[in-house]
Amino acid sequence: MLERALWEEALAEAGFQAGGAGPPRLSREDESALEAWVLAGYQADMDWMERTLPVRLDPGRFAPWARSVLVAGLRTPRGGHRLPGGGRVARYALGRDYHKVVKKKLRALRATLSRMVSPAALEARGAVDLHPVAERALAVGAGLGWIGKQGQLIHPAHGPWLLLGELFLSLELEPAPPLPGRCGTCRACLEACPTGALLAPGLVDAGRCISYWTIEARGLPPRELRPAFGEWFFGCDACLESCPWGRESPAAPSSPLHPLLEEFHLEDFLSLTPGKFDRKVRGTPLRRAGRAGLARNAAIAAANLGREDLGGALAGLLDQEPPFLRAAGAWALGRLGIRRTELERALGREGDPWVREEIEAALEGG
Repeated sequence: MLERALWEEALAEAGFQAGGAGPPRLSREDESALEAWVLAGYQADMDWMERTLPVRLDPGRFAPWARSVLVAGLRTPRGGHRLPGGGRVARYALGRDYHKVVKKKLRALRATLSRMVSPAALEARGAVDLHPVAERALAVGAGLGWIGKQGQLIHPAHGPWLLLGELFLSLELEPAPPLPGRCGTCRACLEACPTGALLAPGLVDAGRCISYWTIEARGLPPRELRPAFGEWFFGCDACLESCPWGRESPAAPSSPLHPLLEEFHLEDFLSLTPGKFDRKVRGTPLRRAGRAGLARNAAIAAANLGREDLGGALAGLLDQEPPFLRAAGAWALGRLGIRRTELERALGREGDPWVREEIEAALEGG
């Protein structure tokens, strides 16, 4: 068994600010909660959650030989950020794609552990949230923190601002003791969610979540939710920023802001060509939303910010594919109350029934 002091040393050497060790399995309570969440359909259109559910419930299918899992935590690099002229971006997305950063550090962690034990005896497999691993449940089992009422891991020192990575090991590690939940009677995150996505403590409906709609979804959010998005352009930190544990956490390590976020305004995302999109967002978390997703997000944020000066760019969406872009442009123009003539022309040539409905609603001012 590798002692705790040694694996903590390995974590620090690899560049992680926190970590914990525990068994490579979920508690029965976590298994039941995850299964119930998926069966209830709270994953929205993220159908991979259902397809990979058996592996998420049983990490032994991901790494059958594992005797322990080392869960590593990397602190998000900075505070909140607004694009020039408006449009907020979630903290985790302000630098390089964290999946690549965490995976690189996991490789360094594995190399350090190999030096501490016989390399021939060490089998390891790394994971990040792109893999079918219930990482927050494993983090709780590894003593890294507890699940807050917003459904996210909370660390006693770093609050909810940790990005996670896992290293499944054939090596047995001295486990870290579990931490009790410390949210108490606090309801700050439940009350802070702009769209009511937090149905109950720890229960998140992705179909109402701004992060889901601005990152994962390939459509347009329900009409009644769009005004509640405010100026969130990519992701949402509302529930995390409201958490007392997040406000009291130590200052984030310095990390350069990705140039894309310093150079671009909302209007730039409204008119990205495929080639420019590939060049600009390569290596950033923003790539996940796709070119059309970023344009949709920019349209919603622009309308909520009252950016009438972007009417021309928004009207340009009325001729674009996929259909949800035309619908997003129509809704934004309707909310701003501008370009009625262009909306009427778009209605005359539109063949998609759903987009026609969105244009008609925009013309009616709703």
